[in-house]
Amino acid sequence: MNRGGAHRTIFHAAVDGRRFLDLIGQAAELHHVHVLAYCLMTNHYHLLVSCPDGGLSKFMHRVGSLYARHHNDRLGRDGPICRDRFRSLLIDSDAYLANAGRYIHRNPLDIRPQPALDEYPWSSYRYYVTEAPAPPWLSTTELLEPFTNAAGYRSVVEGPVSGFPVDWAVDTAILELGDGEPSGIKVRRTVLLAMLDRAGPEAAARLAGRLTFTSTRARAMATLRMRRALSEHPGVVAVVERAAELAA
Repeated sequence: MNRGGAHRTIFHAAVDGRRFLDLIGQAAELHHVHVLAYCLMTNHYHLLVSCPDGGLSKFMHRVGSLYARHHNDRLGRDGPICRDRFRSLLIDSDAYLANAGRYIHRNPLDIRPQPALDEYPWSSYRYYVTEAPAPPWLSTTELLEPFTNAAGYRSVVEGPVSGFPVDWAVDTAILELGDGEPSGIKVRRTVLLAMLDRAGPEAAARLAGRLTFTSTRARAMATLRMRRALSEHPGVVAVVERAAELAA
């Protein structure tokens, strides 16, 4: 994923979205990348891809550089449009893959008012659950495989399913909102500690297993350091809140 620098808009009009998707298709063919899901939002985008030949960096560089050229030429601007190099998470299990697809396809729910997910034009979701013909570079097989039909996949994405696993929620929140590692703190541990500090008994039990303390005093000292870090780095507070939202 990547987003606009300082959360600025990177997709201003339909012509931008169409150009970005065209570039994805071209780069996927050139670098032998399989695109499983995507979602374009106003100031960021998400891609779920498989790279059997290890072409991720070349794929992303081509899409990003050519789209920046299109964006700047059309709007009479120059310079980079995204915050930095793309960020990514390695998917190493079927459960992680399912979470990634569900998360990407639910992204438009952050829009107000919320659109119908299967009508949002800048997501791959409609190709999973309607008869709309998918672009030739989009592969729906991997995410649909556990389900007997499209209705089953729809029920998981749109239904009243519990939140994402804690590790996924934290990693994704850092991916979305983290702007580098602030000096002197470990962001992931700080976020987990903050979630533990705010959690009720049931959630606290799930979180405690991801953090180890040598003693009660060590936990208390770690909590104090976490609270100090949050007071000094408000950007990390936003990561904590997003992780808690995803895991709820």
